[in-house]
Amino acid sequence: MGRGVTTSRTTPKPHPAMTPSSTMMPPMTLVSTFFTQASQLALFHVQVFLLGIGFSSFQLFPFSMLPDTIEYDEMKSGMRREGIFSGVWASGQKMAYSVGPGIMGFALALSGFDASGPQGANVATGIRIAFCLLPAAALLLSYIPFGAYDLTEERFEEIKRTIAGKVVQEIAERRRFLDRLVTTLVPSHSAAVADYEKSMRQRNRLLEDNADPLWLNALESEMAAHAAAVHFARADAGTHLQAMIAASLEDSAFPAAQLALTPLFDGGGFFEGPRWRNGRWWVSDFYRQQVSTIAPDGTESVVVEVEHQPSGLGWLPDGSLLISSMKDHLLLRGSGATLSVHADLSDYCGGHLNDLVVDRHGNAFAGNFGFDLMGGADPAPANLVHVGPDGSVRVAADGLLFPNGSVITPDGATRTDPSGPCPLNTSPSPRDRTRTRMTASA
Repeated sequence: MGRGVTTSRTTPKPHPAMTPSSTMMPPMTLVSTFFTQASQLALFHVQVFLLGIGFSSFQLFPFSMLPDTIEYDEMKSGMRREGIFSGVWASGQKMAYSVGPGIMGFALALSGFDASGPQGANVATGIRIAFCLLPAAALLLSYIPFGAYDLTEERFEEIKRTIAGKVVQEIAERRRFLDRLVTTLVPSHSAAVADYEKSMRQRNRLLEDNADPLWLNALESEMAAHAAAVHFARADAGTHLQAMIAASLEDSAFPAAQLALTPLFDGGGFFEGPRWRNGRWWVSDFYRQQVSTIAPDGTESVVVEVEHQPSGLGWLPDGSLLISSMKDHLLLRGSGATLSVHADLSDYCGGHLNDLVVDRHGNAFAGNFGFDLMGGADPAPANLVHVGPDGSVRVAADGLLFPNGSVITPDGATRTDPSGPCPLNTSPSPRDRTRTRMTASA
C-alpha cells in the first residue's frame, strides 16, 4: 500500500495503474504459485507476501480513479452523482463476490472433486487452476478497461476548471434573475446594482494605474454604500414576496413557498481565508483563534486551534493543511488537530503574516502586512514569499503594498489582489516553466 501511495503522488494517474507492482505482480505471482510444490513452503510464503503487495496496489488505484470519474460526469451532465457511482461500484463488487464461488466450484467439479470421499489425481491440478490460473486470467482481462481510462492529470485539472467556471456562471445567472425580480418591487434597485458594478470597474482601473491611495479609499467607501443598498433591497424584496405569498394563500389548501434570507452560520468572530473543499466551507477565525469548517446545513466543526491567530489556508498534495499563523510569522502544517512548523517566515515579514495560496505541486505563496497595522504605523511595501513543498523559503516578489487575495490562475501563475498600488514583478514559478505574475486583480 505504501509503495502504491508513493507512486500515485509522483506519477500521473493513468500510469500508476500500469506499474509492475499493481498490474503484473499479482498475475505473475499467481502463475508462479501454480508450479510451487508442497515442499517449497518458504517460497510459498514469499509468493503470498508479494501477492499482498500487488493486490493492495491494484485496489488502491481504481479507488483513486473513482473521484476523477465523478468529476468528469459532473462536467458532462451538470449533476453531482457520487451516490450513484458508489452504488454501482458496490453492486459490481457484490455481484463478483457472488459469481466467483460459483466459477470456482464449477472448475473444481470439472477436475473431479468429490466432497464426500477421496480425491482423484486430477483434483490437485484442478485446485491449482481454480485458485491460481483463473484469478490470474481475470486480472489480465481487467486491464482492458483500465487501458480505456484516459483522464490524465492535465485533463483532470482542465475538468476542474470547467466545473468551477460553470458554477461561477450559474451563480451569476441566479444573481441576475434575483436582481430583475427585485427591480419589479424596488425600481431603484437596478440603478444601485449598476452603480456598484461601475464603482468596481473604476476601482480595478485605479489599481492598474497605481492611483493615489486616498482616491482609492474614497471609491471603496462608495462601493460599500452601493453594496449595502443592493443587499437591503434584496432582503426587503424577499420579505415583501413572502408577505404576498402568505396573503394570497391564506385560506388555501395548497402548499406555499417560504422565501427568506437566512444566515448559514452565526457566532463567528472575524472570518478570513475562506476556502471550499470536500463539500465544506473552510475558514480561519481570527479572534476565536481557530480554523473551522462549516457544513451546508450550518454545522461548525473546529479543525484546529491556532494560538497566534490563523489567516490564509491551503493544502499540500498529500492533503496536509497549511495555515498562516499571523503574529508569530509561522507557516504551520496540520494533520488532524496536530500542528508542526512547515516554515518560519519571521525574516521575511514586516507585519503580520496574512493570506496564503498553494498550487497543485505544493508551492505556497504567502503575503504579509508589511508594517504594524494595529500599531498605526505608516504603510510600507511587503514581500510575497514562496515556500517550497520541502519548507524552503525565498522571496517571490517584493515592493507590494499589502499583498492579499492571491490565487493560482489556470496557466499556473500566481495572481494577487493588493489593497493598494503595486509595481509589476515577475519571478520563476517552481515545477513548471510559467512565470509568477504579480498584477492588480479584480
